[in-house]
Amino acid sequence: MMYAMNEQRKQELKRSLEDALNAESALQRFTPRDKVVWLAQGLEEYIERWLAFCRASPAPMSSLLETDLYGAIEIGTQCLGDHLAASEPSQSVREAWISFCTALRTTQSAEKQELAGISDAFNPFNAKLASDA
Repeated sequence: MMYAMNEQRKQELKRSLEDALNAESALQRFTPRDKVVWLAQGLEEYIERWLAFCRASPAPMSSLLETDLYGAIEIGTQCLGDHLAASEPSQSVREAWISFCTALRTTQSAEKQELAGISDAFNPFNAKLASDA
């Protein structure tokens, strides 16, 4: 089950993310790898915000998967994946990315108490990305 965000809203958020990345990239003269790092930092923030929201909310998991915040995580993941592929990452970074994407898909059928798996999978990806410099 993928978040059923309105297509117009999805495109708006994707365009906003790409515009922010392009502006920062032009300002900082990002390499393809710098773009991946920037996107990973933003995605990590959204994951942590969504997990905090999930912990605080009495809403059922199905409702938590239908928020714009979760939709932004999916859009950020897609965008990061596209840029990661273009940056020619190491095998260990690719493997950690695949593990994270698998964990994210798994959350769509998970219980609230199992949500830490997203962070547990994203943190090693981030660590491998940082050590791959």
